[in-house]
Amino acid sequence: MAWITTSKKTGNKHLQYRIKRPDGSWAIKSIKLGKITAAEAKLILQRFETDRNCLKLGLSLPSANITLKELCDEYVHSLPGLKSEYTIDRETRRLRYFCEIGRQVEEAAIFFKHQLNPKAKTLGDLMISQILPDALEKFIYLKKYKPNYARLLIVNLRAVYKYAVDRNYLNSNTMLNVRIPKLEKL
Repeated sequence: MAWITTSKKTGNKHLQYRIKRPDGSWAIKSIKLGKITAAEAKLILQRFETDRNCLKLGLSLPSANITLKELCDEYVHSLPGLKSEYTIDRETRRLRYFCEIGRQVEEAAIFFKHQLNPKAKTLGDLMISQILPDALEKFIYLKKYKPNYARLLIVNLRAVYKYAVDRNYLNSNTMLNVRIPKLEKL
């Protein structure tokens, strides 16, 4: 059983659920969701219940079919209180820009080469399991990003994928295999 509560002091929403301890007693666990709308909280609660039921039955998680854009939005909504507003704004813009790169961009063809879904128009429409580290490296090399921007983009994508691993969307953080370009010494 799970439910959403709202803190009266801060207005942050929390996902709370009951677990049974090995000794037979019950405990309540809580996950801080941050300042999100009621609709977003309801969606997270539904996804949590579905994932929990699948884990009990030994099935694969249906939320593993989440798109990159959905994952980035979920990650960004979890940041308030953990990072400054300026940092969150910069990360949000960087991730949103990456997710909006479309099929028509020549360098993005690497990601869409083996993609079977014709509805995927941008990188954000791809499933998170379809964004491979070697394709990301080639994309950054072909796009000729400045080393600092490429480094920041990779660091942000690593954080998003770490969040996906924490939420059990993925088994491992594949973005750790992406090499970060070296910065020029001044």
